[in-house]
Amino acid sequence: MNAGNGQGGSTGPPPYPSLLTAQELAALLDLAPATALAELERRLALDEKTQQPEELIHLLALCGAARLYTGDYLHALHDTERAAELARTRHLPAVEARATIWSGVAQMLSGQLGLAFLSFQQALLLVRSLQDTALHAEVLGYVGRLHTLLREEDTAEQFIQQAQQAAESLPPEHPSRLQVSINLAHHYLARHAPDQAREELLSSLPLARRSGVARAEALLLLLLGQAWLQLGQSERAQACVVEGLTLSGALTLRGQHAAGLFLLGKLHAQRAQWAETEELLQEALTLSLSLPSPEFQAEVYQALVEALRAQGRFEEALAYFERFYAVDAALVMTVSDHRAQVAAVQLQVERLRYQADEERKRRKELDRLNAELRESQEKLSVHAAHDDLTPLLNRRGISHLIDRELQRQQAGALLLLDLDHFKQVNDVLGHDVGDAVLQEVARRIQGQLPPGVHAARIGGDEFVLFFPGSCSPETVHDRARAVLSSVAQPLSLAGRTLKLDASGGLSFCPADAGDQLTLYKHADLALYSAKEQRSALRTYTADLSVRARERLEIEQDLRQALQGGEFELYYQPVIDVRRGVVSGAEALLRWNHPHLGLLGPQRFIPVAEQSDLIVALGDWVIRRAVEDLARIRAACKDCVVSVNVSPRQLLKLDFTEELSRALSQHGLTPGTLTLELTEETALLPAATGVLAELREQGFRLALDDVGRGHSNWVRLAVLPAQLLKIDQEIMRHLTHRAEQSSALDAVVRALVTFAHNGQMQVVAEGVETREQLRLLRDLNCDFFQGFLAAEPLPLPAFLTYLLAEHWTVPKGP
Repeated sequence: MNAGNGQGGSTGPPPYPSLLTAQELAALLDLAPATALAELERRLALDEKTQQPEELIHLLALCGAARLYTGDYLHALHDTERAAELARTRHLPAVEARATIWSGVAQMLSGQLGLAFLSFQQALLLVRSLQDTALHAEVLGYVGRLHTLLREEDTAEQFIQQAQQAAESLPPEHPSRLQVSINLAHHYLARHAPDQAREELLSSLPLARRSGVARAEALLLLLLGQAWLQLGQSERAQACVVEGLTLSGALTLRGQHAAGLFLLGKLHAQRAQWAETEELLQEALTLSLSLPSPEFQAEVYQALVEALRAQGRFEEALAYFERFYAVDAALVMTVSDHRAQVAAVQLQVERLRYQADEERKRRKELDRLNAELRESQEKLSVHAAHDDLTPLLNRRGISHLIDRELQRQQAGALLLLDLDHFKQVNDVLGHDVGDAVLQEVARRIQGQLPPGVHAARIGGDEFVLFFPGSCSPETVHDRARAVLSSVAQPLSLAGRTLKLDASGGLSFCPADAGDQLTLYKHADLALYSAKEQRSALRTYTADLSVRARERLEIEQDLRQALQGGEFELYYQPVIDVRRGVVSGAEALLRWNHPHLGLLGPQRFIPVAEQSDLIVALGDWVIRRAVEDLARIRAACKDCVVSVNVSPRQLLKLDFTEELSRALSQHGLTPGTLTLELTEETALLPAATGVLAELREQGFRLALDDVGRGHSNWVRLAVLPAQLLKIDQEIMRHLTHRAEQSSALDAVVRALVTFAHNGQMQVVAEGVETREQLRLLRDLNCDFFQGFLAAEPLPLPAFLTYLLAEHWTVPKGP
């Protein structure tokens, strides 16, 4: 490839080996950018595992430069920005600086002047730290050229002069010095100073030819042609432009080639050679649109307008003028926006210039600020590790402490503590009282902590205590019980005396777990078991994990059972104590498990209540119970059926409507269905309105399991219930022997009296002996159910039971 002009011009590259080094490719880039680009793309396409990361980053930066020189500005920007980012992560400041400069040039040539300023500012910081004079001169030249594009000639002049001063120490033919000359020539031509541009270009062109920087030679020729054109020397201008055009075409320098076509078109226009003018300008326009370069596009449009107008082709001229106007208006707006960005950047540049002078004063201030920062960080660290509400640690703080202790000793114990029924305190008394309760609980926990034991609130009413490995298991258990006992003591708040129970789960390292996560998991399983069994403290054992897996399997099987028709309702008769007749039945759920057989509710209802399945299961029970109720009343017209209702089911928005719809479908009235609720469910604040609505519509309401735990008789008295069911635990211990039954006798008598005074009837659950039945008769109990009458029966068996003889209640002792 011969791109010379017969006067020592550049020639094409010599043959090169199949894999050039990055340094060799950089040299080839100056000589033949298109050839270099092809080789770079080939190298980057190779398997990355065969090349060093640093080499790949360098090759990516060079590939971006090759795209830049060949006029592919957008892809050039992508490659150079990526290379700069990778170089930064790999701590390759020289590669990062060069890639950042190329990014700035691509942004400048594609009209993104503000972004170009930011790139050149970053490049200035890098080259100053590298003390690279060549790159420093080059960047200053580009910044001057940017100011030229923004029509800020005075500022541009300052940067151009700084670039010249920085380049003076470089060899005359150095590529960076040649680039400074190119930017200087651009500046002179923009200021319409062609004499100065010509002198600079005539001195630089031989240097470019001698050093073999072909791409620079092509650009210098075109700029010299532009200078001759401004001077009115058309013959000289054409000679330079043709030579530059030939060289840029041979080197595939699309941006320079477009500029050459544009200049040659203007030369033909001076001679009124309109056909050649239009052909050249149209070709230049096509290239400019592909670069893209909006400023150059505007110049081409303007030249086309002038050429067409000179020929009297005004309609065509108007069409191109409209395009020119649109591009030019956008450029004006862009320049205005970029000036605002540049102003901000310049403020930073000014500060950087004086940074060295201010460093001494700033160092003292920075030392003071660093000291304050360390103090603030220490305070933040303490705050980040402690609970916002209580003086205890938070989850993050206790987690770090446990990790540290386990790494140091490989031993310790974890107590998870949870307040029972704390949600009711928040719901009934408000969050302010709830917060005060948590603060008092935290104070009590702190009061029980021996040295070396740490406590935290990890969320809501959940607390955790960590005992170091130096504590024996006996000490851990004793202290855990002491903490739970202290928390359970009555407390006075807001004019009330409150009593809250707490449950705890313990796990030990290394006996139960070897890491914090498993320690928490096992303590949580123990806590779940403690709550389930209503015991204050439970220590983890391996069977808890087995039960947890079983619960998970039960939950998965429940989902399939709902779809597979595996559930069935059994009915336990409810007997009128005085008349001995069946007055109704309680619907009890059974599960025909395909592998485990018939399961009672105690095996799966707790699992359903902790998942989203309890509502769907409750809906199924009501639908089936109503269907069965229609058949039951056909056999016994006065018989009623009761079903258990969970809290989540009761509080459904459409619960009442669903009940009424199910009954009406079978021609039944609300009074034929009794809804059984636990005392805890009935006393929920959100349940008040629902219960009132159910009572108003005629549904029967029953309070279930009364006597289990602590009952609030004052609040029970205002509930709209018609039935009160005595818990079977009381009946189990009720006998005719005075030494065992006198206290329970009084409890049952009090419950019956309380219920009757409140216009409620009483059902005793779990009656198994005639002796218990005689006592219930003597205590004026209304109804009973239990194995003495019948065990829960499937529907066909219950229908048969309804036809049996009436019950006879025994009299006498």
